[in-house]
Amino acid sequence: MNPVTLLLVLTSVAAFWLQLAGFVAVSRATRSYASEQLSGDSKRARHTILPAWRPLLVGKCYVLAFAAAAATAAAASLIACHAIGAWGAWAWADAAALVGVADAALVPAVVAQDAVTVRAFRRAVALPLLALVIQLGPWAGRYFSSTESSRVAASAVLVVAGGLAPLAASLLILTGRVPSRVRLRSRTHRAAFVLHAVLAFGFALSLGLRLVDAPREAPACGAAAVAVAVAELLLTALIPVAARKTLVADTKYWRGLGKHNRDSELGRATTERRLPAKWTLSLGTWTSFRRSRDLALRPRAEMNLNVASTKLQSIVEEASRKKSLINSDRLKVVEGAVLGAGASATVFRGSYRDQDVAVKAFRPVELCDEDVEKIGREIGIVAGLRHRNVVYLHGLCVRPPAVCAVYEFCDHDLSVEIRDRISDKTWTAEAQWRCTIDVLSGIAYAHAKGVWHRDVKLENFLVADCGTVKLSDFGESVRRPTSGGLDDDSEDESDDDADDVKDVLASLRRETAKTLKRQVYGAPDRVRENVVGTADYLAPELIAAAAHDERVDVYAAGVVLRCVHAGDDRPWPAAYGNFDIFAAVQRGERPSLEGVGSSATKLVESAWRGDT
Repeated sequence: MNPVTLLLVLTSVAAFWLQLAGFVAVSRATRSYASEQLSGDSKRARHTILPAWRPLLVGKCYVLAFAAAAATAAAASLIACHAIGAWGAWAWADAAALVGVADAALVPAVVAQDAVTVRAFRRAVALPLLALVIQLGPWAGRYFSSTESSRVAASAVLVVAGGLAPLAASLLILTGRVPSRVRLRSRTHRAAFVLHAVLAFGFALSLGLRLVDAPREAPACGAAAVAVAVAELLLTALIPVAARKTLVADTKYWRGLGKHNRDSELGRATTERRLPAKWTLSLGTWTSFRRSRDLALRPRAEMNLNVASTKLQSIVEEASRKKSLINSDRLKVVEGAVLGAGASATVFRGSYRDQDVAVKAFRPVELCDEDVEKIGREIGIVAGLRHRNVVYLHGLCVRPPAVCAVYEFCDHDLSVEIRDRISDKTWTAEAQWRCTIDVLSGIAYAHAKGVWHRDVKLENFLVADCGTVKLSDFGESVRRPTSGGLDDDSEDESDDDADDVKDVLASLRRETAKTLKRQVYGAPDRVRENVVGTADYLAPELIAAAAHDERVDVYAAGVVLRCVHAGDDRPWPAAYGNFDIFAAVQRGERPSLEGVGSSATKLVESAWRGDT
């Protein structure tokens, strides 16, 4: 048998087995680790691969095992029977090279997507597989065509489809022309893309040297063609090595680790002095400023491995599917513009596509599975709400370890609006009733969509530049089955159809009444310190951590309207603590209605009674 034939066949078979051994080792690096295991072992932390990759890598090992066994059996049979010649060996080598290019494209095809999920794996497998099926046509035309012209034409098509097209795809990502999460300055993150480009170029070069060869003639560039083909096949054995480097770098990306993840920043922001801790938000790291010589707040700038591997991937995939995932390169945070801070997030002022936005950034140090699931639930709820009295969600921006929800910008909340307009004597009865309509319309619309807010308060109503009051902060919300009701009037910017407060309140009551016919939401047992909502606005059933429905929003809306019409932002006496308020509500007491007009008093008392 011709030595060249033997070399090509054996090299391709050996490459399959080497790939299998390599990917078995890579798949073993995807095991889950507890945070303390990684923090105590820097080497393990540097070489860990996101467990979310395990299904793809294990499946790849099974496919490679089958392919290696089948190739070995076929090669042994052909060699033993002397049934393969030089032309057949080249056909074998080209087929193995095409499989190698498709194999090398698998990991880059996932990394180029927004998330590491089973859906992403399916798309990543489908693309190279479809390309391979298409390439089999010109491959068969080259090696089984009876005429020279058709053979040369098929060879030219194969050079383009099997070599130049995959090469162009990799170069578009490596040059940043196609947006992806690849850190272009990171050699390890680019490793799989570079190898894929090299293999695609090698195939195009190898076949180009033999473009006009005939079945029974020696190759025109014999030695060069053999050398390039053998090198191409041997390079496929490096696919697991390049894949491992890229996957380790990708894991660092999702956890916010590594110097290259600090290069691109989501703007910069610092908090005001009134906040307990001063934070700087960047895409790659969270740092803190020293508050004194002896006291420094230094959170670990990384995301938990298991959180990054499961819940985070799910919400990114869902946001991508709904086309609400925002490219972090287009989002900037204004220096020093902190709008507020809560227990788990800080709200910054930013800009997105040349318009002001509010960036709600969740603190990665404190994120666990439950927190990420809560973020995903909030994003999912708000994304489905489109109403002039509900704050608009632009989308979700994820640049680990920062996870941000991007909302329309509103300059201040309702409590500030009341104080400012009282001070300049513009808080008239007309302004109060227009505010009342906006408050009730926002809550009624949410209830019509099957959403219970559960944290209705003055601070969660934002005021837009045009003066419209909008319901915001759905972090404690839950979704119930939609029962119909109000239509979405987000396209209607006028107030003409909403001037009758009684009609709006009647709609709100109807939605509440429909809920009573369904099974109410059963609140889990919890201690009073962990009650959902804000103490001043809690309904009795929330204080008791009992089963409740959307009437808790109606009760809280009554407290908000009491503040609107009384002209203050403190419904209970300043001397009352949380437990004092809880005890008073349980005794049947309600905030004072002093200074509230008779019509507004009836409205507020109706909300507190939960009339239907």
